[in-house]
Amino acid sequence: ERNHCVLARLYADDFVLLAPQRETDPLVPTQLADGMTRHLAAVDEETATVLQIYVGMARNRPFPKIHPERWLYRLIQVAQTEATDVGRQRIAAHVRLLDRAVANEQFVMLYQPISWLADHSIFAHEALVRCSVKELRNPHLLFNIAEQGDRIRQLSRVLRRIAISAVPQLPSGHAMFVNVQPSDFDDPQLVEPDGLLAQFASRLVIEVTERAAILDFDHFRSKLAMLRKF
Repeated sequence: ERNHCVLARLYADDFVLLAPQRETDPLVPTQLADGMTRHLAAVDEETATVLQIYVGMARNRPFPKIHPERWLYRLIQVAQTEATDVGRQRIAAHVRLLDRAVANEQFVMLYQPISWLADHSIFAHEALVRCSVKELRNPHLLFNIAEQGDRIRQLSRVLRRIAISAVPQLPSGHAMFVNVQPSDFDDPQLVEPDGLLAQFASRLVIEVTERAAILDFDHFRSKLAMLRKF
């Protein structure tokens, strides 16, 4: 509805809208967030339920003695800070939900069959988690919240135990693929010689997720060598 508006991508999922001011501007953040949510729901209802849209706003008028580029950059910083503050509040709320989910083990493990290409026979299953808490049911969001809230170790320990506990229920000779985070290799519990992982080591395949990079390969290899001795 306004002339001379510019929409630009700032970072991966950050966008900046530059538009002439109006008296109704204080309503714009809510209108944008609600409008985007409705649009996403129409395109993909499941995705819309797990995505959060944060909008920050800064209003100012050009000052002749300040270069326009610097002036705009300052406005973007102000708006970004406002959006981030809201995001932190929502992240904190999600972390509280995650803490309760971990304490009550509100997770469902799905076991995806893995087959040989030659004859389509099943030889293993991969454990894939789903959280029964509605706000955390998307696994990407679940792990993002765990990382941002410094809860990844607590979450990983619970999920490993749930996944590995199902190994005795697998058909004889079938293996279980279990996902671990690179940071899990810093967890002493992972390499405990009398732990659950060691107990079923002959039937486990440890799959390192690609969510984070392995920064210390010497440390990683040493932990890997310990696991291979089980």
